[in-house]
Amino acid sequence: MPIRTPNQFGESIEELHDRIAQTLHRIVTDLDTDPAQPKTLLICTHAAGMIAIGRVLTGRMPEDPDTPDFHCFTASFSRFNRRTFELSNRNVAAEHGTLDQHAKVNWRNYGIKGYWECKENSNTDFLSKGPERGW
Repeated sequence: MPIRTPNQFGESIEELHDRIAQTLHRIVTDLDTDPAQPKTLLICTHAAGMIAIGRVLTGRMPEDPDTPDFHCFTASFSRFNRRTFELSNRNVAAEHGTLDQHAKVNWRNYGIKGYWECKENSNTDFLSKGPERGW
């Protein structure tokens, strides 16, 4: 079952970022409470989603959403490390199990469930032709 579905008539850039924030909030909450305590999560997505993920994790949203900050190339790899494990009240969405379509997550300037740092931004060193079809 999807955590959060987009509006069937489309969504704005702001709505995309907020939907990604709600989804990541739920995923990270689930992983934080998992008895196995997983340390790594692999997300495969398209460019717009990946750029929004970078912004939501780090809490850095430029005034102009067309500002080139987080990149995305075909088959590129980005890595984010959690700097602090902070389950704070800054995120106003309800905890695991109760996040609904209308809950808001306060991610701007804070990130999701702790502070995240971008360690690799669309790395393509492993590709023979390097970066291709970038956003």
